[in-house]
Amino acid sequence: MKMLTILVAVIVFVDLAGSTKKSVQSAFKDANIFADLHIKNKKYKLLKVKYKSIEVFLGNNLTQTDTLTQPTFDFHYRTNEYYALLMTDPDVPSPTISLPGEFFHWFVGNIPGNRSSSGEDVLSYFPPTPPPGTKPHRYTFLFYRQPKKMNFSDSSLLGIDLTNRLLKRASALAKELNLGDPIAGNFFYKGIFLALVAVIVLVDLADSTEGSERSRLKAAKIIPDIMDDKEYPLLPVKFGSSICYLGNDLTKADTFITPTYDFNFIHHKFYTLLMTEPDLTTQTAPLPGELFHWLVGNIPGNRSSSGEELIGYLPPLSPPGTKAHRYTFLLYQQPKKLNFTDDSLLGVDLINRLFRTARAFAKKYKLGDPIAANFCYKGFDLPVVHGALNVV
Repeated sequence: MKMLTILVAVIVFVDLAGSTKKSVQSAFKDANIFADLHIKNKKYKLLKVKYKSIEVFLGNNLTQTDTLTQPTFDFHYRTNEYYALLMTDPDVPSPTISLPGEFFHWFVGNIPGNRSSSGEDVLSYFPPTPPPGTKPHRYTFLFYRQPKKMNFSDSSLLGIDLTNRLLKRASALAKELNLGDPIAGNFFYKGIFLALVAVIVLVDLADSTEGSERSRLKAAKIIPDIMDDKEYPLLPVKFGSSICYLGNDLTKADTFITPTYDFNFIHHKFYTLLMTEPDLTTQTAPLPGELFHWLVGNIPGNRSSSGEELIGYLPPLSPPGTKAHRYTFLLYQQPKKLNFTDDSLLGVDLINRLFRTARAFAKKYKLGDPIAANFCYKGFDLPVVHGALNVV
């Protein structure tokens, strides 16, 4: 079955003066965007951005649900010109403790004035996912007029899908590409979002499926890439109504919600749950280590909802052009309640996820082997929620 997905959002140029007393210049100045993004303090047109029915307007507050879908653009401007659109976050990892540089959430270049839907997606849309415990981030859209049609194949934007977004600067990008100052802008705030609920429970695989979990983990090379060769009980994972089951395929829409856990185990014990991805950046050209998508420690057996979230949930976002990635869930029984406040788990929300390994983490905290496991595959899919318009 072929799937047709329509992106829902509109970006157009409007004259702000006739619609509101608030200007882009005053809003950017009040939010300190001029200083933090190193762009000139001057008048800009409003870049009107709309996520389905939700409008972005100069610092309003949006939720994670609002911003799951990727904006598209439809503006009437010079038909013989090319444009570039950048969405950037200067608040990495938080507005109060920031690093030099920004995080690029989306970059589209070579947008033709007469065919705006055919721009080149240089960096695919990465939905806002601010770390837990941080103040709202300023997600900023900047729109540029290019001097000409450009070749982005040699750009520093290419490469690892996560690391090439981090510690960038809008001002440096504009200088590198000779874009000049933005011609329009907009921004919104978004803070931490309480995720929807999924359920994780422990069961024995033997009575429910043909073939052992061990054989499936070996077939996917999770044994030995992540785990040692032995038998593991199944850790059933469910994202809403979508089940993660020993290598089935899930979409980005399936996995945007954060799994929670609800299992009946030894009440006086503590547990750790890790979701990790060994396929950095592709399975054909892997990099050392894994990417930790989610880490919860000190999960009490009698109050599983009160575990300590050490690394907030990062939905699977496989880069374009790569094979399906193996997203693996591992559950450990801790020897005791642990102190996870060491520096390796704190700090930059993206950097502390990269180039880690489940084995090294388990060894450091004396967790031993996992007591249960599961995994699913996810390849690159369009960064929208499938079926948003019930068109398939």
